[in-house]
This record gives sequence, structure tokens and C-alpha cells, in this order.
Amino acid sequence: TELLNASIKYALDNSFADNEFSCWFDNCGITGKGWLEVLHSYNNSKDIVFGDIFINSLPPLMIFEDPKATRYDAQDCDYIIKASWISQKVSEERYEVDQNVESFINDERLSGTSDKIIQQLANLQNKSIRLLEMYYKEMRTFYYAVVDGTPLRFSSIEEATNAAGSQGFVIARKSPVVKVA
Repeated sequence: TELLNASIKYALDNSFADNEFSCWFDNCGITGKGWLEVLHSYNNSKDIVFGDIFINSLPPLMIFEDPKATRYDAQDCDYIIKASWISQKVSEERYEVDQNVESFINDERLSGTSDKIIQQLANLQNKSIRLLEMYYKEMRTFYYAVVDGTPLRFSSIEEATNAAGSQGFVIARKSPVVKVA
């Protein structure tokens, strides 16, 4: 627990978390929802071994929740989409997309798509493209071998059973795993 607390304090101190929490609080007060994003980066990192951890407050209108969700805290969402605008230069560098905005708009795969939707995906004036990141949950069963009161997590029943041996026992639990598309 001490190591975890020290790690969290280090991340908070190095990411100007107070400012981000303040923005998040403002967003909650104005729109009723606020979103925080935790990023791990090795680019221009102060710590070349472990990288840097950043906390960002996201504008609430960047996030699209599953419309079938009923809980306010979004715990029953099957997916959440983060939409952000990126420049053509960034899309070429980060995602190795060598397609310019004009050719993206005129791509034959978008034929039949309304102009209004295309305008929401690409901006010719700013030469930018809208990046949609979809985070979705997948239920997965994890197996815990409990030996001498210490739980160890495994992805297969065989591994858990072998680890538990004759002195421990195995528990199966379903947990959501977040994936990105």
C-alpha cells in the first residue's frame, strides 16, 4: 500500500493534477458530468525507465456514452467513445496515416455518406480529422488461487489449480476488461 500511495502521489505531483481536478470540477458543475483521462507516456519523459503519467480533464462534449445505459455513473455502459480533432500532421506522425484530408473526404468508402456526417469527421479549413476512440467492456472470467490467505490471479483454471496445490483453493470471478477499438 505504501508503494501504491507513493506512486499515486508522484503521478499527481508530476501531472499538475490540481489544475486538472479544478477543470473537472468546473465541468461537473456546468454540464453535470466530468471526465478524467489517465495517460502513460514515454515521449520526452523525465523518467526514461517508467515513463510519465498524466491526468487530463476532458471536455464533457468529447465523450459519447452508450445511449442504452441507464445509470448516471455510466457503470452499465457497453461502450464509451472519445472524439477528438487531430491535425493532418499529427495523424501522419502518430498513426502513420499518409492520407490527406481532401482524399479522406473523397474516399470511395464514404460514398453515399451525407455531407453533414463527413463535416463532423473532417475539417478542410483546419486540415484536421476527427479521431474516434471506442472503449468497450468485455466480460472475462479470472481465476484466483488463494494460498495462505494471498490471492493470485490467473487466466486459466489449470494455472490457478496448479498454483493452489493441495493447500489452497480456487475462486472464479467474472470481471469487465476495458478494450480500445
